[in-house]
Amino acid sequence: MAAERSGHLLLSSHSAAQDFKRFFPEYKQTKTHVVQFSPNITLADFDIARRTLESAKKQSLADRGYFYLPNQFWIHKNHKVVLEALKKVSSDIKVVATGYTSDHRNASHFSELQSFIEEYNLQDKFVVLGLVSRDEVMSLMAGAIAVINPSFFEGWSTTVEEAKVFGKRMILSDIPVHREQCGARAHYFEPNDANTLGVLLEQMYEAKGEILEHSINDSASYRNLELSQKRFADGYLNALEHLYDDTLLGSKHNDK
Repeated sequence: MAAERSGHLLLSSHSAAQDFKRFFPEYKQTKTHVVQFSPNITLADFDIARRTLESAKKQSLADRGYFYLPNQFWIHKNHKVVLEALKKVSSDIKVVATGYTSDHRNASHFSELQSFIEEYNLQDKFVVLGLVSRDEVMSLMAGAIAVINPSFFEGWSTTVEEAKVFGKRMILSDIPVHREQCGARAHYFEPNDANTLGVLLEQMYEAKGEILEHSINDSASYRNLELSQKRFADGYLNALEHLYDDTLLGSKHNDK
């Protein structure tokens, strides 16, 4: 509908632009503009992250360390591969998951995940908190060994952008948009490969002391956010300039 009405389409990633061309070849004349958005992280968020990490460092190493999975419980978010991986790893490894627990496209999805958790006694390894406040998201991200996104599909992941700003370790499904977002900055696994994910979890858990000790540097985080915002601003300005030029050209044609 957007393509039909304007002839221009604003997308959040080059991966999404490729998907548009692949799924809607009939709109090949539509001009696509990619603007990779920046996360809305405030000074208050930085303060929460700092206090969380300072508190975590006071705990014993045995009490520290979890992985954070901040995705809605929608079927394409692929929580199942994380559960499969947790079946194979050390009993000390824990994943904390937050997000809306209902999927309108698959009403039984969350209950099926719960049944799997119960069947394999993963209650202590996979902790579901459901919807939490923004402050809790920032705190959980700051205190995590790494942020996980196992999704089969994303447009441009907000949680990945937030993790990038804070300089967190990331374990991501190997899909084009994640590669576009992170390049060599993340650890990747095929979305259905629970074995590789399990190995990555164990390796990072073994190194959790060093990871948490060097996690979140204020000056680096501010710089990361600044660069992210500049990328967004430049991309948006570029899209507007192209739209203006196209509109101006169209007006000249109409005058003739």
